[in-house]
Amino acid sequence: MPKDFANMNFGQRIALNTLSQKYEKDKKEADFVIGCIAIMVAPYLYIDEDWTKRTDELQEEIELLPVLDTLPIFNFFLS
Repeated sequence: MPKDFANMNFGQRIALNTLSQKYEKDKKEADFVIGCIAIMVAPYLYIDEDWTKRTDELQEEIELLPVLDTLPIFNFFLS
């Protein structure tokens, strides 16, 4: 995975830009962070497929992880 945004592929940059525009409208921090994680991980999980079509599915899987109960988001914790 890229260690910074400069090393992301072009598709990831577009997906993050789209996600940030959506965040500007609905202001759901948890969904934004989970979406960012999915965009960062998806190209490496779905190497042989079109990963852009699988990010929603990946977001749902991430939401089911028990670690999200203590995920710090903008200095707050989800509960």
